[in-house]
Amino acid sequence: MKAQALPVASPSLSLSRFVSIILSEFPEEQVSQATASSYKSLLHEMTQSTPTCLWNDSASVQELEYSIEHGAVGATCNPVIVVGVLKKEVNVWKGGFRR
Repeated sequence: MKAQALPVASPSLSLSRFVSIILSEFPEEQVSQATASSYKSLLHEMTQSTPTCLWNDSASVQELEYSIEHGAVGATCNPVIVVGVLKKEVNVWKGGFRR
């Protein structure tokens, strides 16, 4: 089986899509073993067992919550990503604009 190229970071690539692409590169038995362990996911295992610091590059509340739950230490964003998320989640963020 020919491995696909790893995804390049882009505003259109959500964290969940990135993780699904990465997971598609692992045989199912490896994924099952990792998720059956004390880790919530392979992403969580990576953040807990390597010196990698995960920063989420999103303003999506759902993606931020997932990342933090799986070991993210911070978040960053850029105007292009913010505009894209606001178009999709304006009701989620509307209350924050009034603060």
